[in-house]
Amino acid sequence: MTETEPPAPDPSSAPSQAHFPDAGANKAWSLAITLITVWRGANDRDPRTAVAQMLAEIAAEGGPAAIEQAALGLTDVAGMLLKLYADRTDASPDQVLQEAATLMADRGLWLRPPGSGWGT
Repeated sequence: MTETEPPAPDPSSAPSQAHFPDAGANKAWSLAITLITVWRGANDRDPRTAVAQMLAEIAAEGGPAAIEQAALGLTDVAGMLLKLYADRTDASPDQVLQEAATLMADRGLWLRPPGSGWGT
């Protein structure tokens, strides 16, 4: 994998240094995409449990700094998606955040395993 190439979509593979070159923002992005891929690939398992397991593996390999990179990467990805969604819906980013906050108030919709219906 190169620095610009996304990680393999196989959520069962644990991260390794080969997958995440120490390249600042690229590492953060790679970790974030890996966590999202794990969440999406959880199938019948609880996506939060799958992500928690991957976070534990990332922490075991890279310590607190790797978890910080993952959080920063997730923030970057979320911000990018927020802007894209706002642009596509002719809404302001604040309106999109308000909509997201309203939807997240019923967290059960988002915590269902993939394939179980709405929110997957």
